[in-house]
Amino acid sequence: MEATIGFDLRSTVPDRSWTADRRARYLLRRDIASVRSVDPMVWERPPGFPRSPEPVGLWPGLHGLLAAASALDQAGAVIVRITAFEEEGEPPPGADPVAGQFDLVGYDVADYGLVSGLTNCGYAPQEAASLASVWAPRLNQWHLFDNPGDAEAYAAVTERRVPEHAPFFGYGIYQLRLPPSPRYRCTARGATQSSSVSTWPGIGRRWLPLGSHGERTLVVGSQVSQPAVGGLRRQLGHHT
Repeated sequence: MEATIGFDLRSTVPDRSWTADRRARYLLRRDIASVRSVDPMVWERPPGFPRSPEPVGLWPGLHGLLAAASALDQAGAVIVRITAFEEEGEPPPGADPVAGQFDLVGYDVADYGLVSGLTNCGYAPQEAASLASVWAPRLNQWHLFDNPGDAEAYAAVTERRVPEHAPFFGYGIYQLRLPPSPRYRCTARGATQSSSVSTWPGIGRRWLPLGSHGERTLVVGSQVSQPAVGGLRRQLGHHT
């Protein structure tokens, strides 16, 4: 089972740093137009967007992320939700309130600090050729796995390949789905009145119809799943 471990803002502007040489060194599929990853060195944040003060750089809630992004040009950015797999035997958490508002981009493989073992731990030419014959057909258009089982299996491969960064984990990447209505009002949880128009509609626990002109209200207040974070930390000997 997956649970949210944090949110982030990532750029949708084409990344020119992905040269042919970089693709040859770090990718198993070199025909990928745009690479996506939990690793901000692979899939960059928009210029000027600050890293979260949390240890892995993800925002634990959407309030803080939106506040940090308020002064940015948000046209070339997207909100993403990062998930981790629950530790086996751990009681399942309640339903994630924002899960239905995000679409799956794919599954990455990275260490606890979100260094991607799929796209940011270089491959020797012979190693890349050997791994690509097995794993490249399983990668989607973003150089991510569509199947979470493939991500977990590749995590084990990466631990043998890059032991200095082990252990590795499978992570889900979900992108905010924008509703079709062009007009929205953003209401913080517990507030009695709507605030200014939100650039990223769809964030929060639910949408509430409002009026006859297609305008809607969103309720913000999502937080990450602490059981998922705790599970990862316990695997590394940390305590929540």
